[in-house]
Amino acid sequence: MAKPKGLNARAIEASGERIALRPFRQDDIAIVGVWLSEAAQRDPEDTWLAITLDSKEEPIGIITYRAGYPKAGWLTIRFVGVAPPLRVCGYGSEAVRLLETEARRLGLASSFRADVDPNSGLSLYFWLRLGYRPVAAEDIIAMIRESREET
Repeated sequence: MAKPKGLNARAIEASGERIALRPFRQDDIAIVGVWLSEAAQRDPEDTWLAITLDSKEEPIGIITYRAGYPKAGWLTIRFVGVAPPLRVCGYGSEAVRLLETEARRLGLASSFRADVDPNSGLSLYFWLRLGYRPVAAEDIIAMIRESREET
């Protein structure tokens, strides 16, 4: 797997209740490459983050995103993947929520998008459970979640 060009550009770091997000490092490629071959096919311009358990350094997953896309104020989550034995534990959902929270805090985005393969019912269900809604269907289904002003 080749090193992604956007490896640490604009990388968000955050810690949550069970997981942490940190910049994806070159040595992480060997770990995730074993169980996540799809990651090699993602856009190299995306920013990659490792999903780790607590303060442990070894990645259990990956989340990639592009800030300012499709326009200013938006953040598009391009890919979320977790190691097979941990895929039903809610770590992917927690990573998305943590990324959203930190992007809002940093002023990077107030609206979020995820591109979903229309042939992947599981992916569609994942994003629906997170409160995203479909807005378009062509080669992908664009799922969005816009922030509401709190009063």
